[in-house]
Amino acid sequence: MSRKVIKKMLLVTSCILLLGCGIKKADSEIPLYKKGLEVIEKMDLMAECKEYIGLMTSNSQMEDLIDKIGEKDYTKPNTVYQITIPKEKIQSLLSLVNEEEIQLPEQILPDVYRRFLTAVPTSLNAMEGTEVIAVTAMLMADMDFLYKDLTENTIYLYLYQDAYSAAVLFSPMDQGIVRAQGNFIVNDQLLWNLTEEEIIEMLESTGYLFDCEIQKIEID
Repeated sequence: MSRKVIKKMLLVTSCILLLGCGIKKADSEIPLYKKGLEVIEKMDLMAECKEYIGLMTSNSQMEDLIDKIGEKDYTKPNTVYQITIPKEKIQSLLSLVNEEEIQLPEQILPDVYRRFLTAVPTSLNAMEGTEVIAVTAMLMADMDFLYKDLTENTIYLYLYQDAYSAAVLFSPMDQGIVRAQGNFIVNDQLLWNLTEEEIIEMLESTGYLFDCEIQKIEID
């Protein structure tokens, strides 16, 4: 076999391996992406359900906002970001929030950290007023599912050009169970075409996220 043929074979093999790695990476992100959309779909159904909203509130202004949320299409986000904080930075994050050095037992650290992350959407909604907080709390939804690959609390941020934003927090629990909790975000400053740096700046402005890592999810 000639050297030229061998080189071509090696080149083709390398391309296949590289392509395989790319596909595998995308596949690993798809389960969380899809589960997040399922949670958002539940939230949207709540907003569209007049009977449910009638049980929750009789405030006309809140009902108007819920109607605006419910009339949007959340099936195809324009941009999706995955946000995490490395485990080694969690203790320092909690110390920054508390403005003094604290050390929590390792056993309760994941639960405490998860509670801090659930406050991120609420803090972003608080910038628009108390009615927004109340409305988005009514429309919050969650879901448990089996997914053993998740090891860290992770936020997926779904941004839309013609709909409200949504955040889904994925938390690893025992025995490979993941808990997903979703919230709509009604904040005029959180736009689908912001840069990663601008997204981080907004998240850190809540006071609950520092030194977070952000990755854009490329989903066809």
